[in-house]
Amino acid sequence: MNFFRPDIVYAVSRLSIFTQNPNEDHWDALARLMRYLKDTMDYGIIYSGFSFILERYSDANWISYSNKTKFTSGYVFALIVVQINQFAPYM
Repeated sequence: MNFFRPDIVYAVSRLSIFTQNPNEDHWDALARLMRYLKDTMDYGIIYSGFSFILERYSDANWISYSNKTKFTSGYVFALIVVQINQFAPYM
């Protein structure tokens, strides 16, 4: 059974920017994200009953915070050898 949470991609990518020097606001945001995950544990996309390999590759923008940042994160899903989903927001 495979689980993934595309609903938290943006929040995780934004929090990852501050892993080197988090402040109280970042810890509060992380706690809020953890509460959200706890409250929505039964949500998500579930694939079961299949014998296949689902691979997910992701990347976060590790530059320091800037309002001029154009790229935040991206991900690619691959099912066996066929790409099935790709996402890269430009803001």
